[in-house]
Amino acid sequence: MISRTKIETRESSGFRNFAIIFGVVAALYLAREILIPLAFAVTLSMILAPFVGVLQKLRLGRVPSALLVVVIATASLAGVSWVIFNQLISVAIELPAYRENINKKLDAINVDLRRQMASDVSERRYGLVERSASARA
Repeated sequence: MISRTKIETRESSGFRNFAIIFGVVAALYLAREILIPLAFAVTLSMILAPFVGVLQKLRLGRVPSALLVVVIATASLAGVSWVIFNQLISVAIELPAYRENINKKLDAINVDLRRQMASDVSERRYGLVERSASARA
């Protein structure tokens, strides 16, 4: 016969839970200078690992495969960075032309807003004049 024993559970206090959460958050905050690069390295290794595996299946050693993948990834990142940098430079060069175009559009919007506000004000005044005239009559 199996005897059933009652499992005792301890109730944890709210202060203890708060202290544990505070301690964990404080430890993570203080270790962020180590944990952020570590997390980036782990993520990058998980992204590049399948490519290293493919090169290993092609009978290339582990070290040459890893080096080749890192070189290709670095060159790709450098190429994308170069393209983005060149596009930013071209936007900076053409910025005065964009500024003139933006100013023209903002002026057009301001004129439309002024017209709209003037018509709203005149409608309110006209409505007030009509109400006061009908109240007098």
